[in-house]
Amino acid sequence: MGEVLRDGAQMPQTILSEHVAILDAIIAGNGAEAERLSRDHISRAAKIFVQRLQAQKEASEEEQRQRPTPTHPVISGGYLTSGPGGMEPSRQRKGAISLRTSSSGGKNDRH
Repeated sequence: MGEVLRDGAQMPQTILSEHVAILDAIIAGNGAEAERLSRDHISRAAKIFVQRLQAQKEASEEEQRQRPTPTHPVISGGYLTSGPGGMEPSRQRKGAISLRTSSSGGKNDRH
């Protein structure tokens, strides 16, 4: 829960105050109050933690959307691909590979 501590200068003091209140209730023998304070404390911390995780997830998704799509061929599973309608291997003779592109009209282009 160290992540919660990064929530500004006031957060460590708030956490300390909550812990002191929980301990005071325990020392006073008030188990019901200690339980209520503990649940409130954990609930607040969990909400902050979940909010931070959600923000990180959204930032990561946005970063993925901002990344440019590669324009160079990528080898995937033994095939050269370049997106939809991209390059595919074409064997002319044993051991020789040339690339056909969908825009070449079916003609073989040597690369």
